[in-house]
Amino acid sequence: DNELRELSLPKGEVGEIIVRGNHVLREYFNNPEALRLNKIFYEGVCWHRTGDSGFIGTDGQLYLTGRASLVFHHQGNWIYPFIQEYIIQQIPGVKIGTLIQWNKEIIYFVELEQNADVQKITNELEGLEARPARIIWGKIPRDKRHNTKIDYQKMLSDFSA
Repeated sequence: DNELRELSLPKGEVGEIIVRGNHVLREYFNNPEALRLNKIFYEGVCWHRTGDSGFIGTDGQLYLTGRASLVFHHQGNWIYPFIQEYIIQQIPGVKIGTLIQWNKEIIYFVELEQNADVQKITNELEGLEARPARIIWGKIPRDKRHNTKIDYQKMLSDFSA
């Protein structure tokens, strides 16, 4: 019973988002491993681990910081790719972009608009707090279900190949 309380974070601190309610299924069909990984039962209530990270602001609102599995620690700071993607995509000439940590270095993946100024974009990326060790330019694969979302698994398999 104390475990859920111990895992709860104060307002403003980022953690994994869990939800409860009538929409939360209490079990998976014939999949005890998924149940073990994704459900928390506390005082008779079923909580679902969303896999997303975020925090409750001082205004009481929930703020998303992206997929919990993509968050990483780099040189004393937590890096939230979801937030960084938004910043990257505000740079004129960038169609879509993201970053990962690979061998303790930050690698940016950037897809450009036509006629983009690569040097200007490079300068902007190098001025960000999460400075890139390397920038990979090219088409970034999208999730087949949501064409605006990055298919990280395919991107990383292409990168490591």
